[in-house]
Amino acid sequence: MAGGRKPVRTRHPGPGHDGDSPEPAGRDRLQRSLQARRTERDHPSEDRRADRGDLRNVAGDGRGRHPRRRPDSGHGFRAVGRGHHHRGRIRRGPQTAPVGHPGDAPRRCRCAHAGAGPSRGAPCEGGHRRDQRGRRRGPGCGRHQGVGRTLSSARRVIELVFFDAGDTLLRPHPSFEELFASVCSARGHEITPADVTAVRERMAPHLVDIAEATGVDNPSLSAEASLTFWSFLYRRFLEELRVDDEGLVKELFSVFSSSASYKLYPDVLPAVEDLRASGYRLGLISNFETWLEDMLVELELGGVFEPVVISGREGIEKPDPALYRIAVERSGIDPSRGVHVGDSPKMDVEPALEVGLNAVLLDRLDRYPDVAYPRIASLSELIPTIGRL
Repeated sequence: MAGGRKPVRTRHPGPGHDGDSPEPAGRDRLQRSLQARRTERDHPSEDRRADRGDLRNVAGDGRGRHPRRRPDSGHGFRAVGRGHHHRGRIRRGPQTAPVGHPGDAPRRCRCAHAGAGPSRGAPCEGGHRRDQRGRRRGPGCGRHQGVGRTLSSARRVIELVFFDAGDTLLRPHPSFEELFASVCSARGHEITPADVTAVRERMAPHLVDIAEATGVDNPSLSAEASLTFWSFLYRRFLEELRVDDEGLVKELFSVFSSSASYKLYPDVLPAVEDLRASGYRLGLISNFETWLEDMLVELELGGVFEPVVISGREGIEKPDPALYRIAVERSGIDPSRGVHVGDSPKMDVEPALEVGLNAVLLDRLDRYPDVAYPRIASLSELIPTIGRL
């Protein structure tokens, strides 16, 4: 037949056939019979519609295509879900379920985790749903719900980490008690670290009295204030230890004002390196005299912190929140984008929170187990803690 299709030959032509040139009516009946058998085989519940010759998609889209000819979904097609729940009840894992409406083929999720699976383009294993137009519906991603938001917000929100200095980054080395006792012993006085500890515990409640007696509330505000306050304190220590040696007072002040008597905690340099490698800026807020900056250089921390806000230079001492406001203003950040790390709830955490900074308590000795704010025992825990703020 010129320009036409080759006739379909059948062994048992039905009505309207002549064996060589089947008429359209006979061909339609044959197609309907085949479709009915397929429909009855795959979905017996739909055989009545097939018997009536309804060749439309069973879902009723009226496109006149047999559902089984759709490569992606539709009537009789069972899809294996690998990720998000899409319309058609595609489920995670090896479970299968029939896909419903035509066009409801598994849609690739457009969440931040799509394509993060073992194969490129695989949706993440969560609970997103997408409607016919591909819009996300239903709950958020199950496996990753909130994770992407938390990590990205941590990188976006926290830009600068402020540190306290004393008992956070550095400490007297050896300890205050050991150093005090060694200076006394070097001048012929038999004093042990345990003796110094006992005196320190007795005097701790009376530091306010010492401030009143000297007229110095903030000993770090100037070199003169520091000399007056600490000399008076060391003299009281020696009185409690029954040592009368004015020269020892001067020597104690000199020793405790030397950077050679201080040492970084072992976790400081690794933490600083990790924070800088992660893109965080670092700053310093401390009650200290101005020679702190020279000591930081000697301790391999020169140029690491910017800004450096020291009470001895600013004329303001913790826990005054004004010292923290100065640090925030000089950093140029919104306070919500900064976090302060220190060892004292009163001196570090509370004033930092008051000015809008985030705060983390460094509790190396487990002295504050019941605080409500973030608490760490080592600076090695800092980056994960920042990620949860």
